[in-house]
Amino acid sequence: MLPTRVIPADTCRDRFSVYGYDGVNEFSIFSGVSERMLNAGRERLFPESITFRKRIMLIEGYPAMDFSCYEPSDGVAAVLYEPYHSGTGCTDVSNGENYALTEFIKRCIMKNVMVYICGLKKSNAVYNTQREIISAGSIPLYGISSPAAYMKLLIAYNQDRISVKEIMKKNLYFEMIGG
Repeated sequence: MLPTRVIPADTCRDRFSVYGYDGVNEFSIFSGVSERMLNAGRERLFPESITFRKRIMLIEGYPAMDFSCYEPSDGVAAVLYEPYHSGTGCTDVSNGENYALTEFIKRCIMKNVMVYICGLKKSNAVYNTQREIISAGSIPLYGISSPAAYMKLLIAYNQDRISVKEIMKKNLYFEMIGG
C-alpha cells in the first residue's frame, strides 16, 4: 500500500484500506503509476528539515455539529475539514449560525485562518451546499484523503520556500487521485 493513500483502520475490525481503492484491482489505485515510477528516487522538496511550529486543526464533520466548539487558537495556521458525506456540510443558519459550516469558515477567514475541505470529487454534479461552502471562502482539495491532506498542509505551512497553494496543488507522491 502507498503510505500516502492509506486511510485509518476500521476500529472494529482493525483493517486498513486505501483511498481510491476500487475493490477489484489493488493496483488500479495508482492511476497509471508503473512499478518503475514507484521505485524511482523521490526528489527532496526542502534542503533542510522542517520544524512544525504552526499547527493544522483537523475537524471531522458530523450531522448537527456545533462549530462554536471549534475556534482556532494562536498557532493554528489552517483548518482541514473532512466532510461527513459527499463533500458537504450544514449551510442552513435557521438553527443558529453556530451550526453552519459556512459561518464557521467566515469566522476563520476573519482570523486569517484558511479552511480547506478534503475528500472532494472533481465533478459538476455536486450538492448546492458544497457550492455554498466553497463560495464562503474554503479551499477545496480534490482527490486526496484527509490523512494525506493533513500532512501536506502541515508541511506547507511550516516552510517558506514554496507557496502553500503550490504545494497543495502538486501531487508529491501519488497522494492525489486524478486531476
